[in-house]
Amino acid sequence: MKHIIPYIAMALLPLFCIALPLSAQSVSAGKEIASLDQLDLAAAELARSIRPELLKLPQNSRIRVGAFYLDDSDTTLGSYLTQQLSAFLAGAPLNIVSPDTDFRTATAYTLRGSLLETGNIIRIYARLVKTDDETLIHSWNTDLGVTDFIDTMIQISSSSNVRRDRYEPDSRENPIAVTLGGSEIARTIHDSDDNDWFSITPDRQGVLVLETTGSMDTYMYLIDGDSSSELGSNDDGGQNTNAKIEWFAEEGKTYIARVKGLDGSLGHYGFKTTLEAIPVDANEPNDTRERATLIASGSRTEAVFGTAGDIDWYKVIIDPNSLPEGGQLSVWTEGRMDTTIAIYHRNEIIAEDDDSGDNENARLNITVSQGDYYIRASEARGRQGRYTLRTALRPVPVPDAYENDNSRSTAKDITIGDPVQGRTFSDSNDIDWVRIVITGAGLYEIRTKANDSELDSFMELYNSDNDKIAEDDDSGDNYDARIRQRLEPGTYYLKISCLGDDPLEDNRYTLRVTRTGN
Repeated sequence: MKHIIPYIAMALLPLFCIALPLSAQSVSAGKEIASLDQLDLAAAELARSIRPELLKLPQNSRIRVGAFYLDDSDTTLGSYLTQQLSAFLAGAPLNIVSPDTDFRTATAYTLRGSLLETGNIIRIYARLVKTDDETLIHSWNTDLGVTDFIDTMIQISSSSNVRRDRYEPDSRENPIAVTLGGSEIARTIHDSDDNDWFSITPDRQGVLVLETTGSMDTYMYLIDGDSSSELGSNDDGGQNTNAKIEWFAEEGKTYIARVKGLDGSLGHYGFKTTLEAIPVDANEPNDTRERATLIASGSRTEAVFGTAGDIDWYKVIIDPNSLPEGGQLSVWTEGRMDTTIAIYHRNEIIAEDDDSGDNENARLNITVSQGDYYIRASEARGRQGRYTLRTALRPVPVPDAYENDNSRSTAKDITIGDPVQGRTFSDSNDIDWVRIVITGAGLYEIRTKANDSELDSFMELYNSDNDKIAEDDDSGDNYDARIRQRLEPGTYYLKISCLGDDPLEDNRYTLRVTRTGN
């Protein structure tokens, strides 16, 4: 039945609302067009087949080249045909007029058409009609194979009307087979329920890299082709809002990728895959504490979980000559793995973490003295993949004059209009609470200002019933927070926290509350 549907659709086209004359011509069949130059040649061939019939029209006839629509919508290909046919057919003795010319006389004619997508073919129908009464004079058709180039040309121009791409319908059971390292596949997310499916079977072991391209916000899942279990997912790991997943793939194993628009995003995107060689981890063998790789504080180490369940050990020596009174050691990972880290000293574990860093990365800040410290890194789900281990050693931050103010019950007062309070974040988890007593109703401004342009503060304002009434991240300068709020008399509590990277590089900021109006 599915093979009959395209022919039914063709029969119902407005093009055939009047019976075709015996002189209807088929110009060509299924050209594979992969470039604009090839499309120019195809348009020129169509124009050559049309021109003899136009020369048979009455002398002084005026001919307008109209639109070529796909599903009653304009496309790049349709606009191209209108422009190119006008150009190719222009010249004496034919009188080709502008497409927007409106005339209805006995010697006025319109050449227009339709585009019909049937499987992997785009059929171009052109028909010549009398402008005044729509009498059909002649018709032509030619076929173009739907290559990625043509697929891009037939995207509907309206941003609110995204066309189904030529790979539909696809599904988990019927995914698109992808050639590793082949050309980028042009696809669309045409409605909020659309999911695109891809099947990849590497012919060798390696790092499988899957990514989307384009301007729409995509989300991607990687699925085990045998068990259907989810192996990983990603939102913005690629360029801008594109998704990207890296996976250590097995030879001959099938993997399924599913791509959707994030939060209902619709549009056009590209999908591409590569298979890279498995990177060599220069730190191996470091699978035990005794074989720990020696790294310097302040170092950046590129590493690989090369096997399932791989564990990597590192050693940091705190030199008493550099920090006689000890310091604060920060250890964190970067990358797309779900890492866990633990720090050992004198045969005891003193700290461990899973997801305190960005995304699913681990992060720890600990106070250290002289001696040897060991770092144990692993992947929470035992997966293989690349990651970066980073360390930093700095003097122990000196608490500001308002500590301990890490809870609402220990909040410190600030006076309206007084000079700024100088404060610090002792680490990325430090929270400062401030009590604000308002005696007169009015408009108030509460703002932080970092000592540098990198410290990112976040403020939340609560009333005496502990209801949050305002919050802000970056309304001030750079990453500074600022709240402007009308407040009634009463007691309010301000919670200030640090976002982003560890603030120890410069952990200082100021706080001020002022009344700005009634």
